[in-house]
Amino acid sequence: MHRRRFFRSGVPYSSRGLRGTRQSNWNDPSKCWVWHVASSHRMPLRICRGQSACRGNPAASWGDRLWQFAVPLLLTQLFPSTLLPNVIVQLIVYAILIVSMPHLGAFVDATNRWHAVRTGILGMNGMVAVSAAGLVVATVLLRQTDTSSAFNHSVNSTTNAPSYTVPSAASAWPVYAAVAVAVGASAVSQIYNNLQTLALEKDWVVELASATDSPLSAWNTSLLRIDMATRIVSPMVYALQMGVLQRAVPSAHDQVVVLVMTAAGWNLLLAPLQYAALHDVYTLCPSLAAKRPPHQLRCFPPQSHSTIAMWTMYLKHPTSVVSLSFCVLYMTVLKENALSTAYLLWHGTAPATVGWSMGSGAYCGLMASWSYPWLLRRFEYAETVAVASVWLYLGCLAPALYVVWRPSAEAADIVLMVVLAASQFWLWTTSLAETQIMQEWVEPHQRGAVNAMQHTANKGFYMAVLVLGIVYADPHQFHVLILASIGATTVAAIGFTVWYYQHR
Repeated sequence: MHRRRFFRSGVPYSSRGLRGTRQSNWNDPSKCWVWHVASSHRMPLRICRGQSACRGNPAASWGDRLWQFAVPLLLTQLFPSTLLPNVIVQLIVYAILIVSMPHLGAFVDATNRWHAVRTGILGMNGMVAVSAAGLVVATVLLRQTDTSSAFNHSVNSTTNAPSYTVPSAASAWPVYAAVAVAVGASAVSQIYNNLQTLALEKDWVVELASATDSPLSAWNTSLLRIDMATRIVSPMVYALQMGVLQRAVPSAHDQVVVLVMTAAGWNLLLAPLQYAALHDVYTLCPSLAAKRPPHQLRCFPPQSHSTIAMWTMYLKHPTSVVSLSFCVLYMTVLKENALSTAYLLWHGTAPATVGWSMGSGAYCGLMASWSYPWLLRRFEYAETVAVASVWLYLGCLAPALYVVWRPSAEAADIVLMVVLAASQFWLWTTSLAETQIMQEWVEPHQRGAVNAMQHTANKGFYMAVLVLGIVYADPHQFHVLILASIGATTVAAIGFTVWYYQHR
C-alpha cells in the first residue's frame, strides 16, 4: 500500500502534484473553472488558454436542491400529524440504495466514464419527472376522494401547527398507490444520483486534478463551494414560495401542485445543460476518455458473490476504519434531513424559517470550503484535519442536549436550528478531509468499488436512525433520536482517532 510521508512509507498514488507546486491561474481550479452540474454534483473545469472548456450555469443545480428540500415538506403537507411517512420513505429509498450500491461501484469501474455519467443524468431526471407526476396525481385524488374533510385546516393545540384530515385508507387507496409510485420513482432517482456521485467525485475529479497538475484540495473545495451556494439560496426561495402560496392560494391542493411542478420543472428544464456541459468536459480531457486496462473491463459476478467480495475488499483496505467512522456520522438527525425538517414543521416552525436555517447551514458549509485550505496548511495533512474537525463537530452538537432537557421551551427550536446550522462548518471540514484521504489512499482500479461500499455503509447507518425514527415516530420522542445522534458522533470521533494513531 502506497502511503504519504506522514505515514511510514512513501507517497500514495494520487498525491503527485498535491503539494509544493506553484500553480498559475491557468491551472488553478479555484480561479479558472466553469460551472456545470450533474445531479447534486458540481465539477470545476479549468479554462484552457482563454477558451472555455464548457459552458454551464450553477442554476442547473437549483432544481436538485429544490427537489431535495421539497419532498419532506410535501409529505408533511400530505401527512402532517406524524413523522412516520417521512421515515418510511427514507427507509425505502436507502434500503434500495444499499442493495444497488455494490453494483453501481462495479459498473463505474468497468464502464466508459461518459457512458456512466450519461446514464446517471438521464435516469435521474426521468425518475424525478415520474415522482413529481405521482405526487400531483395523489394530490388531485385527495381532492376528489373527500373534498369535505381532506386538508381541512385545524390547529394542533400543542404546537399551533396546522393539521389536516386525510381520508380513510378504504376510500383513499388510489392516493396511496400514487404516493407509492412517487416514492418508488424517487428511490430509483437516488440510485442514478449516487451513480453520478461515484463517477464524478471519486473518479473524474482525481483524473482532472492529475491532468491539470493541481491540488485535489482545490478541486474538492471548489465542488463544495458551488454545492453550498445552491444550498443557501434554493431552500430559502422554496420556503418563501410556500409562505406566499399559503397566503395567496386558498386551496392546499393547489399549493402542493404548484410546489411540485416548480421543483420538478427546474430539473427537467436544466437537464440538457447538465448533459452538454459534462460532455464538453469529457471531450476536452483526454485522460477521461482513455480506455481502461483490459483486466478492468470485466463483467461483475452475480450479486451474492460480488457483494461479499466487495465487502471483504473494503474491510481489508487500510482506509476501512476511517471510512466506517465517517459513515457512522450519517446516523444522526442533527443535520439537514427529512426527520429534522419534519420535526421543526410539526413543532410549529414556519417553513420559511426552516428554509433560512438550512440556508444558514449551507453558508457555514461554504465557509468551511474557504477555511479548509488554511486548515490543511496549518495541520499539513488531511488526516490531522479530519481528527481535529470531527471532535470540534461533536462539541458543536452539545447544545442540542438543551432540546432533550426542555423540548417544550420556546428557545428549543431556536437552539436546534442553530446547532443544525453551525455544526455544518466542522462537519464539512471533516467531510473534505475524509474525501481527500479516500482519493489519495484508494488505487485507481478500486475507486468505484471502495467508494461504493462506503456509500453503502453510510446509508446503512442512516437507515439505523430511520428505524429509530419508526420506533419513536411520535414527535414528542424526538429527544431519543437526538441522544442517539450524539452517541453515534462520539463513536465516529473515537474511530477517527484510533485510525490516526494506528497509521502514524
